[in-house]
Amino acid sequence: MEPQVLLVTGGSRGIGAATALLAARRG
Repeated sequence: MEPQVLLVTGGSRGIGAATALLAARRG
């Protein structure tokens, strides 16, 4: 896989995780 693809995938996962954490904290 290309490094750019990995970065995009990792970024998407990071954003998803951050969103999930914020949602969990806000309850």
